[in-house]
Amino acid sequence: MSNEDMNDKVLLALGTIQGELRGIRDMVQHGQHATNQRIDDLKQTITDRVDGLEDRVTRLEGDHGKLMVKTASLGGIAGGAMTALVELIRYMGKGG
Repeated sequence: MSNEDMNDKVLLALGTIQGELRGIRDMVQHGQHATNQRIDDLKQTITDRVDGLEDRVTRLEGDHGKLMVKTASLGGIAGGAMTALVELIRYMGKGG
């Protein structure tokens, strides 16, 4: 085997290796792109869910505030009514 044949075989092997490395690099880049796309999709899904939960919590907090105001108002009215009733009973108990 001559040096020229050996050089041709080495060059052919190097070309094959170079081609395989390009293929591997392309596969890795494609995998990274696909992984990044999955991460972006998951991020968007999670963001949408969290936004929905925040809206629900905000609405519940608002409803809770309204309920507290109603409860306090009704408690005040009930307390006033009970006081008036007790005074009325006292007044009627004294013979009016």
